[in-house]
Formats: sequence, C-alpha cells, structure tokens
Amino acid sequence: MFGTYENFQYLCDMGKKKVIVALVGQSGSGKTTLGLLLCKELGYNWISSYTTRPRRKNETHGLEHKFVNESEMPPKEDMVAYALFGGYHYWTTFDQFEYDIPNVYVIDENALVEMEKKLMDKGGYTVIRVYIKRDVVNEDVDEERRLRDEQRTKLPECYYDYVVDNSKSLDESMEYIKREIHPHVDFLLGLTKSYQCS
Repeated sequence: MFGTYENFQYLCDMGKKKVIVALVGQSGSGKTTLGLLLCKELGYNWISSYTTRPRRKNETHGLEHKFVNESEMPPKEDMVAYALFGGYHYWTTFDQFEYDIPNVYVIDENALVEMEKKLMDKGGYTVIRVYIKRDVVNEDVDEERRLRDEQRTKLPECYYDYVVDNSKSLDESMEYIKREIHPHVDFLLGLTKSYQCS
C-alpha cells in the first residue's frame, strides 16, 4: 500500500502539516481550562487569539487573549480565523501556529468553519474538531456572555471529531482527551517526525 512514490509523497505532504486541536463550546464549558491543561501536561502550543474586547479582571494579557486596539488588526488575508462576537473582533495569524508540536485553539463555531475553508485552500494544516459540552454552565459566566451564547451558530455534534463531556470533573475530561484524542494527535505528529521530505 505504501510502496508507490505517490503514497510516499502523500506521507511527506502529511508530514508538513501543522496540527490544530480546535476546542469549541459554550461559555463556561471549560474550553480554556482544558486547553491550558493540554499545554501544561502534554506540551501543546497555546494559541492566544487577538481581540479588541476589554480585558476582564481575571484575565492576563497574552494568556486568554492578546488585547489590542482595532487599529492593530491585520488584513483579513493574514488571519487564520476571524470572529465578530459581542461587537468585538477576535483573530489569529498564521505565524502563531507551530509545526512540530500540536496547537490548541479555543474558537467559536463560525470562526471554525471559516478557518477550515481558509486552511483547505491554503493546505498544510490538519484540524481536529473537539466540542466541549457541559450540563451545568460555570457560575462565573456573566449574563452578557450567556445571552451572546444564545445567538451563536450551533453545529451538530456529528460535525466534530470528538465530543468531551466536561460535566463531571476536569480530571475525567483530561483522561478522555489523553486516551482518545492525544493518540490521534501523536499519530499525525509521528508522521511529521518520521517522514521529513525536502
């Protein structure tokens, strides 16, 4: 099966892709917490999107987001993903994503679909779509964010590669990710490391 030049070239092309684990879910579902745990425990590259929204009191510039002015927005063709949410702009740029380690990115549904279309045209990326669901929303989510969630586009669960039920504990969610999702990521990165072509 892998004996032909075309198949070998296919593996080489796969090896040049950047892997993005895209985390999607409603406000308070634990997306950011799980994403940061992936960075801490498994060495993923955290993608901190740029935003024009004001920083919340518990946020750190460069961690949850990079807080900037609207005048600092690059042209849309330089953005991997873009979203307008609650009247504020959110985006990432191509230079934020790494090759040899998985990238984890918290993103909303519209921006995910837009990003996938853009990356399909550009090539060189593999996106693993993960939906984080939670029966009880975090009590720290303010009313404004809950109302914005009601206006979000919702994609069916079957759209995602994985669905993580974060209703019980972070430990159980992380165990699921380590058992089910991380081997998929490792496999893709294993190809990256094993089939480097020039």
